[in-house]
Amino acid sequence: MAELTEEMLDTLDQLEAEYQTVRDGFDEIDSNGQFENANQREQMAEAVKVALMNWVRAKNRILGESNATVASLSVAAGKAQEQIEDALKDLQNIKKTLNVITKAVNTVASVVATLK
Repeated sequence: MAELTEEMLDTLDQLEAEYQTVRDGFDEIDSNGQFENANQREQMAEAVKVALMNWVRAKNRILGESNATVASLSVAAGKAQEQIEDALKDLQNIKKTLNVITKAVNTVASVVATLK
């Protein structure tokens, strides 16, 4: 029976951290009343959902993937996490913050979609 490699586990941890960061960012922005309109709140809620699905789908599909595929996902997740954290540091421009977060989670989603 195949087992998860250390790199697979690390990648899954990255995806879980990404989800938690986006979710916590949503909670912070929402509780501080910083969404400028319902569309922004909906956009961020969708980013939370995509980040969660990235993590869940990867958990269900990563076993048996090549080292190269796992490495590609790991790199994408790492870059996304940095972009999300940087975006959440500056909440002066909510629209820009939401666009960066949306792009980051969707980029990871495109890599997760390649998993079999």
